[in-house]
Amino acid sequence: MNKTVNNIIYLGPEGTYSQIATNKIVEKFGLSAKCISYLSSIKAIIDFADKNDDTIAVVPIENSIEGVVRETIDNLTKAKDKRLKICAEYILPINNCLLAKENIQKNEIKTVLSYTQPLAQCRNYLVNNLGSNIEIKETNSTAAAAKELLKADKYTAAIANEQAASVYNLHILEKNINDVNDNKTRFVVLAKDIIEPTGDDKTSIVFSTTNTPGALCDILTIFKKYNINLSYIDSRPSQKNLREYNFYIDFDGHIDMPVIKTALSEMFEYTTFFRHNGSYPKAN
Repeated sequence: MNKTVNNIIYLGPEGTYSQIATNKIVEKFGLSAKCISYLSSIKAIIDFADKNDDTIAVVPIENSIEGVVRETIDNLTKAKDKRLKICAEYILPINNCLLAKENIQKNEIKTVLSYTQPLAQCRNYLVNNLGSNIEIKETNSTAAAAKELLKADKYTAAIANEQAASVYNLHILEKNINDVNDNKTRFVVLAKDIIEPTGDDKTSIVFSTTNTPGALCDILTIFKKYNINLSYIDSRPSQKNLREYNFYIDFDGHIDMPVIKTALSEMFEYTTFFRHNGSYPKAN
């Protein structure tokens, strides 16, 4: 990864899981760039990295409970500069906590704030512990929810992490409130950088098929033919035409490997759109 980049942006404010992941990535890769909390949205972060060559972005792309972060894959696919790609990934364990401004009882809580993904990751906990009539409000991030507690009434709680509780001086009413204990989020680094093969890589692509029977099956058969292991596949509306979809695939290997080049060249016969979203080392 390019270590001379000037800025690393992540979804803020201070205390988000994105900040924790960014700090881990900086440490792992020995980066010296300035880390900047970007307070808008994942879309805004990707747009900024798209327009600025001296900036890389850290964004969540997949959660082990809720699956793909659609805002990330949709906006990466729409980035105008095709040099912007995934160049690294990092897997962060997620420990959601229930926070409040005062040390109140859980049965006193009337409203819960958080980002979309943590709310979904703790859906059963909220119903079982706070009741089905609790008011749920979405925020731009978990830290934004924690920060908002400072001006909310004492009967409002937030789902965020322990770091956010420390940053905003909040009470932790309960730790580890995930519905599933082994909760992890995969973060990716987006940069205009060329990542050389390491021998243990992953490639991410997105494509649309011709509107013919079995087109997707024909493509999957090519991967099977060349013994290329697929680790992820999903579809999303193309946002261009009704009933037109983009398919997202992750597979083992680097795009510069001869077998991958051969497979992709055969695949192009069945595609109307193709984009390489990155080849990068697998997270340990």
